Amino acid sequence: MSTNAPVILEEIKALPPEEQEQVRDGILQLQDRQRQWEEQKLELRRLQASSKGKGLLKALLEDRIRERMREEAWLKTRQPRRDSGVINA
Repeated sequence: MSTNAPVILEEIKALPPEEQEQVRDGILQLQDRQRQWEEQKLELRRLQASSKGKGLLKALLEDRIRERMREEAWLKTRQPRRDSGVINA
């Protein structure tokens, strides 16, 4: 608790009941806004994580496509040539 908190609390207690209620309502609104902000931050982080995951998946798939193309090219060089009758070893 802040060093000013006890002083502020005493000031609030010294207020008339109507003003105490206004202060309480203001505090509840601030708490509600803070809760909403925390929920929005969590949702934003979830969306960012989802977006990053899609980027990683795309990169992995593209890498796999390149790898497969290299493998297919290598296999083509290793296949027997039907036209010459020579088998590559």
